[in-house]
Amino acid sequence: MNYMKLSLDANLLPKTHAAGGTADIVYEYNKTNNYPEHKVLLEATLTESTSQRKNEMEPVSRHLMREIQENDNDDTYAVFVANILQEEVLSDFRSRKNYQFRGKTSVKSGLKIISLSIRDIIKLINIKIQYSKLYKIFDEAYKDTNINDLEWYEKLVKNKINNL
Repeated sequence: MNYMKLSLDANLLPKTHAAGGTADIVYEYNKTNNYPEHKVLLEATLTESTSQRKNEMEPVSRHLMREIQENDNDDTYAVFVANILQEEVLSDFRSRKNYQFRGKTSVKSGLKIISLSIRDIIKLINIKIQYSKLYKIFDEAYKDTNINDLEWYEKLVKNKINNL
């Protein structure tokens, strides 16, 4: 499992976070008819309090930005998973859609960070969702320009997952 950047115990529960400078899990997807070639960085946290923003905002954004810079693939995105998603974190991650940074050869615009709760993950596992369907939900949520930063998770991610 070379995509796993963290340590697991005998029950497959995380013992440690990934080493500094890298995402917990980096999974590579080949191009299909339903999505482009890309990587998904899975960033999980055990933090539930308001310190979630302080502890996670910068590293998640930095890991994604670095991955895009190093591999020059604008389709790469991050999934942030927490037991409780703090509103400030949801809003901050959504606002990264307009973030500009330097790529290998040009200025890049936008970090696609999708937040999921543990309940969302459990639902997705229980219904055995195909990745192509999940990718479509994430992509539509990211590209939406009508929902504000405070409501995008509830309306465009959580509600769609709950209605599967």
